[in-house]
Amino acid sequence: MRISATCLGLLLVACATPHHSGIMAGHWTPKDGSPERVPLSWETGSEGGGRIHATLGKGGEHFHGKYVRVQQGPPHAEVETVYREWHAPAYATLDWGEEGNYGPNEGVDIHGFVRQYSGKVLATLFGDREHSMRCRFTLSDPQAGLVGGGVGACQVSDGGRLDVEF
Repeated sequence: MRISATCLGLLLVACATPHHSGIMAGHWTPKDGSPERVPLSWETGSEGGGRIHATLGKGGEHFHGKYVRVQQGPPHAEVETVYREWHAPAYATLDWGEEGNYGPNEGVDIHGFVRQYSGKVLATLFGDREHSMRCRFTLSDPQAGLVGGGVGACQVSDGGRLDVEF
């Protein structure tokens, strides 16, 4: 059995990406009805996003959809272009001392260097009974993602509200 280099590369990337999942504690207030506690589950997908699932009430509508972490900072290409030049041979002889040396002594993962998150997460979920839900969350630790905890709120298209803590 032969595996192409492309397939092997994709497999290695998929295995190297850490996947996490967890539960959020929700407090659902329907438009007309009594408030109740409902759990939401989440799982990471690609870098900076994933999926969220929730069922509103016992036997209620099941919602699922995607979330994205909002990034901040300059575009990837601009930072990579500037940062790559720090390792040019002409700079190898300069010694700026501890306080003046902004470039690392070894190469670094530029992709990890660039990706900074604002601490905001947006999600849109769709129900199995034709309703939708839009959510926004504020993370306690922006770089950790949903694993680091936070708070948020969701608005259901039927007028209900879901307050979330995780």
